[in-house]
Amino acid sequence: MSMTGDIGAQMKSARRSSGLTQDQLAEKLHVTRQTISSWENGRTQPGYEVLQAFSEVVGVPVHVLLNEDPPEPVVETVVETVVETVVETVVETVTVTEEVEVPRAIPWRRIIAAAAAVVLISCIGYVIWRISPKVDAPGVEWFQQANIELEGQPYLVLESTESPARAYSFPEGAPARWMFRVFLMETHGMRAKIERVRAVYFTEEWFGCVVPTVTDALADWQITQQLGGSTIKPKGVMFLPFNPSASQPFCGMGLQVDVTDDQGREQTFRLYVPFVQSDSE
Repeated sequence: MSMTGDIGAQMKSARRSSGLTQDQLAEKLHVTRQTISSWENGRTQPGYEVLQAFSEVVGVPVHVLLNEDPPEPVVETVVETVVETVVETVVETVTVTEEVEVPRAIPWRRIIAAAAAVVLISCIGYVIWRISPKVDAPGVEWFQQANIELEGQPYLVLESTESPARAYSFPEGAPARWMFRVFLMETHGMRAKIERVRAVYFTEEWFGCVVPTVTDALADWQITQQLGGSTIKPKGVMFLPFNPSASQPFCGMGLQVDVTDDQGREQTFRLYVPFVQSDSE
């Protein structure tokens, strides 16, 4: 069974378990009943945000719909362990200090231990804040997955003029900047109407790439002009120019293109473009 069929079967089962009809579910998700039927029968695949909205309506987590393992609460366990260790260290330090009888002495050990505890907990809080997702968007792995090619529907091939994209030279202290284009090529000989183009920029951290920024590319005047009415003709080619800059260098960009065909059927295409800082990397 294809990936689309697996998701469609899970969505159909979840909808029935929640007691909703296709019409009721379509009203809650602001789509047509035909779209719901197309998802459940595996003819099309919903986008990531639609899948999240569906999950909230039927009360089934997204990872269950995608047949993935649930995320493990690693951060909470680390925090509890570190905090317990800090508390035990402070208690032991206070006990040792009280056993040494020095009249009118300043309790330096208590002060140092308390200061160390505050610094350590602050660092942990910062790490948790950095790990926490900043926007509602999929991760790098989602953008790296292959697109699904469906018979009888448009299919877009997304290619970047540079992969990896390299940062152009810039003055010391100035934000890093990349310049490249992404080509959209329709290969099934069918017209595709572009509903949304979304760019997700990732920043490199010691624990991997995190999502700091999401850009609705159709809202950008330059890109809107390049789309020429937001429709790709059969066997047609369009390109999107990108010119991102950041004071904290990006490690890559994920591109999501949502389209509909002449029958209103929805499809999502994706591409990941890795970034490097210079020719030496």
